[in-house]
Amino acid sequence: MSDADELPSYPLINGLVGYSMYMMMLPGRQFQIYNLFSRNPTLNINIKGLFNMIVCCLRDWEREKFAFHPIINKGIEYITQTDFTTLTPGKFDIIPDKMFCLLQEMNTVPAHEMRAESHFKFADIQFLLQGEETIGVARGAAEHEVAEDRAEKHDIVFYQETNNESLIRLEPGMFAVFFPQDLHRPCCNTRSQSFIRKAVIKIHLSLFNDDLFMNNQ
Repeated sequence: MSDADELPSYPLINGLVGYSMYMMMLPGRQFQIYNLFSRNPTLNINIKGLFNMIVCCLRDWEREKFAFHPIINKGIEYITQTDFTTLTPGKFDIIPDKMFCLLQEMNTVPAHEMRAESHFKFADIQFLLQGEETIGVARGAAEHEVAEDRAEKHDIVFYQETNNESLIRLEPGMFAVFFPQDLHRPCCNTRSQSFIRKAVIKIHLSLFNDDLFMNNQ
């Protein structure tokens, strides 16, 4: 039985997830909802702590990047312009203290061996370079029981169980963007164990403020 079969009751997201609208929000500030087919904001709102996960691939990002927040595009552009075959795993600064890339290598494991996690200072772009990876995703960090809290020093919280978890199957060239309310369980087997290489772009949430982003260009 494959590891995807371990969680048969969860809705499965296999491949690209399309959104007609998505939100880029920073708690306590004024934000905009962008229509996927227009870079112009369609609605201004003020909501605390609401973010939407994004799943995409390079092919579709090329067509739709005008709809993404500029700081996400900066992260994807960094990936497309970097030859990761010449690099060993490690940390690479993009904007000091605000944005960096973690090049990671590992073997995937059965889903039940991984804990869900979330981050509250940084958003993640998790880009798969090699192998096959399934990531479990659930919404609402505050609604889940914390198993280990390492937020203060490492900006990571682990959770005991997840509710209404969905599975995302990534193949090379695909990426997922996770925000603070997106619990994610990375590095799970898809069909069987797979050696994976991935680039994780960490983006400080303050960079979703357009003025701060422009000052860091």
